[in-house]
Amino acid sequence: EVGLLNGSELLKIKVEQDGTFIVLQRARADLQKSVNELNRATNSFVQLSTLDFSVYDTIPSIEPLEVNQKTMLSSRSDLQILRKLVESAHSNIHVAQSSYYPSLDATASLLRYDDKYLNGEGTYPSEYQKKLQVVASYNLYNGSRDEAFIAKTRANVSSLRHDLNIEEKNLSKEMKNIYLDYEVSLSNISVTQTGIEQAEENLRISELSAEEGLITTADLLDAITSLARAKMNNIDAKSKLFISYFKLVRLTENY
Repeated sequence: EVGLLNGSELLKIKVEQDGTFIVLQRARADLQKSVNELNRATNSFVQLSTLDFSVYDTIPSIEPLEVNQKTMLSSRSDLQILRKLVESAHSNIHVAQSSYYPSLDATASLLRYDDKYLNGEGTYPSEYQKKLQVVASYNLYNGSRDEAFIAKTRANVSSLRHDLNIEEKNLSKEMKNIYLDYEVSLSNISVTQTGIEQAEENLRISELSAEEGLITTADLLDAITSLARAKMNNIDAKSKLFISYFKLVRLTENY
C-alpha cells in the first residue's frame, strides 16, 4: 500500500502464507494421530499437556557394537528357542539309537496260598512261593524304522541349525545397519545445530537490515523460513537417532 513491495513479491508472500498454513494443519493432525496411537498402545487416556519430552533433550549413549552383538545373540528369546529345539532334536537321535542296545528286564513275585478263597483266613499254615524272572531281549530287525527315524531327525537337526545360523546372521546385519543409522543421525545432529546457529545469525542480520530498509519483507521471511527449516532438520535428525536407539534396545531385548 505504501509502495515498498511490488505485486509479484506480495503474491509470493501470500503463497508462502498459504503453504505454511497447510503445513501447520498437517502438523496438528499428525500430532493428534500420535496422541491417539499412544492412547491405544497404553490403553489409557493421554493428554498432550501431560506428556514429558525431557528425555529427548539428551543424546542416549550406546555400547560398542561387539558388546551389544554378544548380548543380542545370548539373550534374544527367539534364538534361545531355536537352540533348545536343536538340543531336543539331537536328543531324539540318542533316544532312537538306544533301541539298538539289548534290554534286560527283571521281575520278582511273591505268591501266598491258603485253603480258603480269602488269603489270611485259612486254618493251615500258609504256603509261599517266591519267583525271580530275568528276561533279556535284543531287536534284530524292525523294518528299518529306527534308521528312518534317525535319518529324519538328523535332517531336522540340520534344518534347525541352518535356521539358527541364518537368524543370527540376519540379526547381526540388522544391528550393523542400526549402528550406521545411529552414527549418521548423531553426525547430522551436530551439523543441524551448527545450521541453527547460522540461521539465527542470518535472521538477526536480516531483521536489522529490514529495520534500515535495506531488504524487503520477502527477504526477511526467507530468513525466518531458513531458521524454521534448520530447526526441523535438527528435530528430524534427533527423531531418527532415537528410532535407531529404540530399535537397538528392542533388538537386544535389554529393557
